[in-house]
Parts: sequence; structure tokens; C-alpha cells
Amino acid sequence: MDLQVLANLGEFLGGIGVVISLIYLAFQVRGNTRSQRNEIVARSLERLGSMQREMATNIELGNMFSVALNDIYRLDVQDRIRFSWWCTEFFSAMEFLHDQHLQGNLPAEIWQRWEETHKWWLTFPGMQEWWRCKPVPFTRTFTEFTESMAAAGYEYENPGAWREFLGQNSPTERTSTE
Repeated sequence: MDLQVLANLGEFLGGIGVVISLIYLAFQVRGNTRSQRNEIVARSLERLGSMQREMATNIELGNMFSVALNDIYRLDVQDRIRFSWWCTEFFSAMEFLHDQHLQGNLPAEIWQRWEETHKWWLTFPGMQEWWRCKPVPFTRTFTEFTESMAAAGYEYENPGAWREFLGQNSPTERTSTE
């Protein structure tokens, strides 16, 4: 075997090594991208979860929020501002999830759940009024999406069940829906 053959063999083996390295790198990048997407989703859901936890554990905030959902103008200005901070945080989180959905970083089933949640919140008069008067801008894409959700309305999976759960149906309504 002469030197030229060995050089060619070395070049060939080096080329195979480069190809194997590139394939390995592609798998690593793909795995890292998936991991980053999962982290993004986890942080978004954690953000929304902390908002829900605060609402559930802070009785004063929960009561204020319940009033605001139905008639925001029953609140004094200070509580309307507190409600506005909550709405800003919620809609900002929804805007981020919507953007992640559009980029393909959010599993369709997870996005569908939050899309429905978004529609549901938009059924409350206080939330609709806040959106109409919102003090902060959102992206054009998210604004159009939200306004289309508000126009479409929300169809309950089990009509009347939520009102019944809250004890807002009369006893005859309860028995007729059972």
C-alpha cells in the first residue's frame, strides 16, 4: 500500500467521521429544541398556575375578582386597577401561549385547552369591559384572535352545569337538568 492510497483512505474515513458527527449534532440540536419548547410551555403554565393559586388563596382578591367579572363598575377605582393588573397578566400569558402555538412550540391539545379557557373568560361582562378599555396594547395578531374569540362566544360542554355548580339555578332548574 503506497502513501497515496493511505491518504485517500484517511480522507474517506475522515469524511465518514464528519458525517457521523453532523448526524449526532443534528440529534442533539433536535433534542435541545424539544427540551427548550417543553421549558417554555412549563413556565407559561406555571405563570398561569400561580395566578390561579393567588386567586384561590387570597380571599379578598377572590371576592373582588368575582364582583369584577360580573360588574366591574361595582368596584372602586383602586380595585378596578387591581383587576386590571390581573387581566394584563392573564392576557399577556395568553398572548405568549398564542404566539408559541403559532410558532409550533405548543402541542395542539394543550393549545386547544387554553384557547377554550380564553373564550370562556371572555364571556364575563367585566372581562369584556376590561378588554374594551384595556390600558396596554397587545400584538395585532393576538388582538384579532381575542376579538374573534369574543365574537364567537363560548359553548359549554355541559350547558347549565357551571351555573348549577355555583348554585345559581333554582331547585326546579336543577331537577329538570338532571
